[in-house]
Amino acid sequence: MAQRGEGEADDAVAVRPEDVRQLEERVWKEHPDLARSAHEGFLSEETYRRYLVAREGSVDKAYDMIVGSLKWRKEWQPESITPEEVETDIAMCKMYIQGKDKQGRPVVIFKPANDVDGVGSILTKVRFYVWVLESAIKQMAPGVSQMLWIVDMNGYRVGPSDLKRAKLARALLETLQNQYPERVWKLVLVKPPWYFRVLLTIMKPFVSQRTLNKLVTDNGSGQQYPQLDAMIGKEQLETTYGGVLPVPTGSLEEAKEQLAQAQAQAQAQAQQQPRTQDREQGDAGANNDDWRGAWRQHKQDSGLGGVREAIAAEQSSRQRTSPDDEDDGGDSALHSDADDGDEVVIVRMLQASFSSTATVHRTHV
Repeated sequence: MAQRGEGEADDAVAVRPEDVRQLEERVWKEHPDLARSAHEGFLSEETYRRYLVAREGSVDKAYDMIVGSLKWRKEWQPESITPEEVETDIAMCKMYIQGKDKQGRPVVIFKPANDVDGVGSILTKVRFYVWVLESAIKQMAPGVSQMLWIVDMNGYRVGPSDLKRAKLARALLETLQNQYPERVWKLVLVKPPWYFRVLLTIMKPFVSQRTLNKLVTDNGSGQQYPQLDAMIGKEQLETTYGGVLPVPTGSLEEAKEQLAQAQAQAQAQAQQQPRTQDREQGDAGANNDDWRGAWRQHKQDSGLGGVREAIAAEQSSRQRTSPDDEDDGGDSALHSDADDGDEVVIVRMLQASFSSTATVHRTHV
């Protein structure tokens, strides 16, 4: 079990090397096929540490979580998503990577107001968000494993469609929690509306204190955003917040060029770092070579399989069904109460969004 380190914050978890090794061996011995199916570089020591931190140092819980992620990654193949596949979402400029903070973490900017209602399903939207997350990870230099998020609520308006947006928010939160644990360093809420206090109140029973400590509010205006200024240099900050980087246009070519440049920079930084030596294998057992051999075996990418088929089937269904007739998964009853006022709609939206998380682990992002 991991222990809290001396001098660390109360919500920090220090991971023991022996727990990392135990988790690594268990994954490769009990699920060698799943481990081999993972994209090269995913099952690193840093990954095992993140999953252990997310599960408070419990090897058993971290094992269950990482096996779940391996199954998810085998189906979704997130590293294989192309910009062309998510071009429609790129054009909305609702989420993108722009610059790095003072510690070299990629900065992800999320502008919910730019999301166009009725365009794309929850599945396709989540797939776009996954592409952004994977792109940010590819831009991380050696020693960097987290990103900084800016959630800009400027221009966001409440309406009946927020019930569906709540489903999307829950899907994004669950993806972060289960597939990308401990990837978010700080989440800065820029000008959050008043009802976010209600949201945080509802979230608290399901979210760890460590995650709540990552939430920062910045109510700056004009070119003055004190929280962002403290974390991000002007040369790496968007002009929207008083920096010098231009606001993206939503062009596919622009997005591809920016990603290529950032990846090239990260690779150059990686080449400057001394190569780390392989960890000692320790006591050799009868089955040790089996899982170590699987570790070294060349990993080949597979197709997108069931996810692509699901997207195609959903799109086909959308063509046969008008938006008004589409199954809301139980939201139709809530829509009928839209005249009760924004406050009632908001509270019910948040309850619908987060009540089902009570059956899962406390959320860590």
